[in-house]
Order: sequence, then C-alpha cells, then structure tokens
Amino acid sequence: MKEKIRLGYLPTFGEVFDFEDAKRIAGQVREKLQNSELVDLVDIDWLNEDKIYYHEEDVERVTKYFREQEVDAVFNVVCAFGAEMSVCRIVKELNKPLLLWGPRDDYPREDGWRKRDSQCGALATSKCLKRFNIPFTYIVSSTLESGTFRNGFENFIRAANVVKKFRGLRIGQIDTRPKTFMSIMVNETELLERFGIQIIPCSLINITDEVLNMLESERGSLEKELADYQELVSCDGIEHEKLLKMIALKHAVKNFAVREGCAAVAMHCWHEVEARLGISPCAAMGMVSSEGIPVTCETDIHGAISAVMAAAATLGESSALFPDITIRHPENDNAELIWHCGPFPMAEKKEGAPASLSPDHYNFNDGCPGCGEFLMRDGDITLVRFDGGTGNYSILTAEGKTIEGPYTRGTYLYAEFENWPKIEYTIANGIYCHHAAVVYGRISAALYEAAKYIGIGVDAMGPSKEEIETYLMGN
Repeated sequence: MKEKIRLGYLPTFGEVFDFEDAKRIAGQVREKLQNSELVDLVDIDWLNEDKIYYHEEDVERVTKYFREQEVDAVFNVVCAFGAEMSVCRIVKELNKPLLLWGPRDDYPREDGWRKRDSQCGALATSKCLKRFNIPFTYIVSSTLESGTFRNGFENFIRAANVVKKFRGLRIGQIDTRPKTFMSIMVNETELLERFGIQIIPCSLINITDEVLNMLESERGSLEKELADYQELVSCDGIEHEKLLKMIALKHAVKNFAVREGCAAVAMHCWHEVEARLGISPCAAMGMVSSEGIPVTCETDIHGAISAVMAAAATLGESSALFPDITIRHPENDNAELIWHCGPFPMAEKKEGAPASLSPDHYNFNDGCPGCGEFLMRDGDITLVRFDGGTGNYSILTAEGKTIEGPYTRGTYLYAEFENWPKIEYTIANGIYCHHAAVVYGRISAALYEAAKYIGIGVDAMGPSKEEIETYLMGN
C-alpha cells in the first residue's frame, strides 16, 4: 500500500463488566494497528495508565489531541458497554469518518457473568450516533482475526482515504471545455458551496508559454528525460523538437498542479495545443497521470473528481485511466471498449506490449504527433463516474475484468462487466456522461462507504448495493 491514513484509536470502556478483559482487548487491537501497513496510528495510550477511555471528563482532551494530530478518521473499539455519549461528542467535533466495532465476546466467566457485552455497547453507540446525525461505518461483531473484521477494516481505510482526498479538493482547470461538450458542464459555485471543491483556472496560453520557455532554459534536462522516454516508447518519424515539447508540456501541466495544490487537472486538449505547439497533448497528459496527478480530457472537471476518488480508493496502488465509454465489444454483450485518444498512464501499460507515439492525431490527421498508442495491463478494474445535474450528485461504480478484444488506435483495453446493458441504460437515463475514471482493483465497496460521508447517492452497477452490504456483513 502506497498511501496511509492517520487513524485515531479510541478504545472505550463503560461503568460495568470486566475491566481487565476490556484492557486485554484494547491491547490486542492496539498491537494489530501498530503493525498495520494501512494506518499511521494516533493512540490515546497517554490518557491514563490503563490506555483506555472511560472518563467522560476526558472528552475535550481526546478531541483536542486528535485534532492536533490531524487524524483522518477515528476507530472506536467498544471494549465493553457504556461510552456512547463520549464517542458521539468526540466525533461530532472532529467531523471525521468513524469506524465502529464491538469485538465478539468470549464465553462468560465461570461465575456466569458476561465479560464485556461489546456487541450491546456498539449497538447502543450506533443509535446514539443516529441521534446526533453522525455518519459511521459499522463492522458486525466479530473476532480480530476474522475475515469480517479484515474486510470491513480495510474497506473503511480505503473509504476514509477517499473522503480525505475529496474534502477540500482543488482541481486545476486549463482553459474552457470544447464548445460542443455540453455533456461535461459543471456548476462551479455548487461544487464549492456543497462540497468545498475549488476549481483553479489557468489559461492554456500560460501553459504553452511555459513550454516554450523551458525549451530555452531547461533544454539539457528535457533532452535527458526524452532519451529515457525513447527507451520505452517508439517515436519513429517524429521531429526531435516536437518530442521535446511533449516532455516540456508534461512539466508545465504538473508544475501548475503542484504550484496550486491541485490533486488533478482537467485540460482542454483539442485544437488549441496543436495550433500553438504543433503537438497533441495526449502523451504528456498520460505522463502526469503516471506520476500521481490525474489529467482528464476535454476539461472534464467531474471526470477529474472521479479520477481522484477512484485512485484514492486504491490507496495509490493504481493510476487513474480516463476513458471515453465508446463501443461495445463486437461479440461479447457484456464487454466494452475502454479507450481514449492516447492519454492513459504508461504506469498501467501491459507488460511486454509495444508502445509508440502516433506521428499525428489519427482522428484529425492534423500532422500533430503525441497520441500514446498501447494496450493496458490485464486485471480487475472498477469504472467510476462522479457526476451531477439538477442539484443532485451521485457516483456510479461498476466492477469488471479485462478481456481480449480487437486492435484499435490509441490507449485502450476491453473489459467485461456483470451486466453492461444495465450500466449503459443507467448512464443514459441518469446524470452521467460518456466519460469515466477507471482504476485497477475492486473498489465499489469503498466508494459506497465513502459516499455516506460525502453526502451523495450511489448507483452500484455490480456488485449491487445489496451485494456490497452482504460482503461487508461478512457473508
């Protein structure tokens, strides 16, 4: 796992039951979290000698500490019944995703009295959270080593990473959308007021000016980077100067994103770049995407948001592809071509597959080279689209797997889904458009969980909502 979240650990104990056994459980979970590759642990082991929360007067101390430590989420382990009010007060103040779990109780003691009643305490806490209108994630009563706990915990971490990246998101916008692309229009004010998402505009002239300046001031480093690139990608028939412009364009776009703190960039990628620089921007966009900053085509801002969410759910294990939803597989009714002109990240190219740059844009025949052409790697994928219309926002998810398909130009893969006609029908009749983000891995459950914290709907196209919930219940 490349990315982690800062997890506030909150083991709690009430006024009754077996205090020693509650401390034992708290210690076992603490040890597991300390060894986890998914989290940086922020513990309350400093709070008292027992390293467990049990005094309501400590609410403000714990809240203050978690805030100072900038936790991304909180994990309440109900070690014994009875601290629901404190949990609600802490999480309400922090406004961070909460994982709630009551470890499965062992046999009662020899005297017949139960040790912890953790399940009962977790259910009391869940009701209190509902009273406070606090969203939370629940793991069914289970043992620490069970698949139910493992799946629920990892899914929560992925969801919390999505929420972390979504809140306060900044999207770089390089120029306007193409005139005809009404399908990707957005309400910038609504994105800011409802979600806190900021759109940071930049003129394409500024980007291309930086490219031209770099050709003068940084030619040596561009030459070296180009030589390395040509070891991986065939660039036959393309002028050397135009190849240098592609490398410089990659840096100009990335520099803008880094300078403005943008997690992704939506870029006007049609004729203006070609007119100013004599190249297609596709390959340069893919280079930036390979380095962890998704760049989406046709200034699709909702698409950029989709890419950030999808990549976050993989914890950085997959770069985001940004395809058109193009054509159905000629023989497989549930398969689809996942394609775009040439901007997919080389980081996800199929090993051993040839890679080249087109000598011009093969759709426009404009003499402007720069479209990447290669097949993407095999594996499980998830197609993701965050979108909005008429004041409503939701996210569509669909899991699939790559399959063989006929050759086509550009960057592409074919993927088979559980029920492609249902996906297509939902897109056409919903608020979604013909663009999506695609990542490797199965992340529908994480996005389903993240949506409750963000406050948007979910169209789960396979697995369904019912199947996701069944999985999270441990069945």
